[in-house]
Amino acid sequence: MASASSSPSRRGTRRTRSPRGATSGGAASEWGDIIAPPTFAVTFRDERAGAGALLRDLGVDIARVLHGEQELEIVRQLTPGETYLCRTKVVDIYEKTGKSGPMAFVVRETAITDRTNEIVATMRHITVVRL
Repeated sequence: MASASSSPSRRGTRRTRSPRGATSGGAASEWGDIIAPPTFAVTFRDERAGAGALLRDLGVDIARVLHGEQELEIVRQLTPGETYLCRTKVVDIYEKTGKSGPMAFVVRETAITDRTNEIVATMRHITVVRL
């Protein structure tokens, strides 16, 4: 990770950056200049458009909200220097009753596309609200 981010490694060496933002360590890897970790896509989120903002707008007490599940489907690796667009939508809302009472589950899906509108990755988030 140190070489991929151009941070000094534990041996004290430093990698140089290519014009596209990749390091020489990334360029030498089996993926070429792809240096983003596979789960880097989860950092593409706008907190104003996230579950917290959505539930606050609906009048839900945030103290009753739990992170339920998160999944990431990678279609192809993220490439340094590319521009990505994230579109999030609510795909399901359902209720279940647990030991502590009724709960609502809000399922959101985020499609991450490149400049040609091809899907690069899809994220699904499940937020649990204790009712």
